[in-house]
Amino acid sequence: MDGKQWPKSIERMAWQGFGLVKVTSSFSKTPGEYMASVRRAYPRAYLPWSSEEEDALVSMHLSGKTLEEISGILQRQPTALMSRISRIYVTDKVPAYLGLP
Repeated sequence: MDGKQWPKSIERMAWQGFGLVKVTSSFSKTPGEYMASVRRAYPRAYLPWSSEEEDALVSMHLSGKTLEEISGILQRQPTALMSRISRIYVTDKVPAYLGLP
């Protein structure tokens, strides 16, 4: 990481129950190691989306496939699918896909 040391842990404040508490998060991997481990499970993780992939995502989502099924087909994380679906809906691609004004 350009000679910079990745922190082993960070402390932050988080809501727990009815109040703020100090939470310490530990990291066992560098960002590169983490991305590599994710890409072993989801080979297309962190790669740019093609318009064909977006079309396939919309089609499968509208046909009722689960995120887990779509994830296996597109080889992307379920959270990436949720994010991309949200972005597509916001940009009106789904109404256009369905032929709506």
